[in-house]
Amino acid sequence: EGKSCAQGVLGLVAWGDGSYAAAVKDAMKDKDGLLYDVRADVKVNAYLIGLYTRVCTVVSGRLAKP
Repeated sequence: EGKSCAQGVLGLVAWGDGSYAAAVKDAMKDKDGLLYDVRADVKVNAYLIGLYTRVCTVVSGRLAKP
């Protein structure tokens, strides 16, 4: 499983990398092989009526060893 998140304030300022590629890279860190049967979810948390927003991409799957 791997996770990547991005945050934002008022929709004006944003930081982080919440991309699918970053989540896959996090899932594959320190592992050698091929990821298959992949599932991706996006989780959104908004606080103070959208003042602060956090969006996370979560990737899970199985690892095939070479």
